[in-house]
Amino acid sequence: MPGLGLLNNLFGWGLSEYFPYLVYGLSFVIALLTLFYRSELGILYIAGLLPIYSIVDKTLKLELPLANHIINLLIVAMLLGWLFQKGKKNEGNSIGQSPLLIPIFILVNCSFVSLVISSFSVGEGFLDRLATWKNYMIMPVLYLILYFTLRDRKLKWAFWKH
Repeated sequence: MPGLGLLNNLFGWGLSEYFPYLVYGLSFVIALLTLFYRSELGILYIAGLLPIYSIVDKTLKLELPLANHIINLLIVAMLLGWLFQKGKKNEGNSIGQSPLLIPIFILVNCSFVSLVISSFSVGEGFLDRLATWKNYMIMPVLYLILYFTLRDRKLKWAFWKH
């Protein structure tokens, strides 16, 4: 059948090697938009990106500047975007404090104290363990960013309903 090879290359059977580069470039654009325009964009991008671990893994292994730090870059952009845009938003539709704020605060503090104590008693490097702890804290931080950034009740219900 003529043209079948062209269709295979165009619709996913030959373009998978280019997706990590697309994710890499799009991450910087989304980080800038998240920082200066709307912090919800970073949440939506990460929520769609993290379940596709094979592409994320290939993107993190690219030998390009900051390729192995794009998730950290997006999280920092979301935190800073939330702080910068907090004053601009209408706070009239907020739903109050998170019910998990205190348990997350206890988890972060206990795990950090454990990190400090164990790094001095075991003798391993503190910075190596700190990097592992930072990766462990991504999910609680993402929860807090999601909770405090999405101030509209309908949008929160749409995220947590599924």
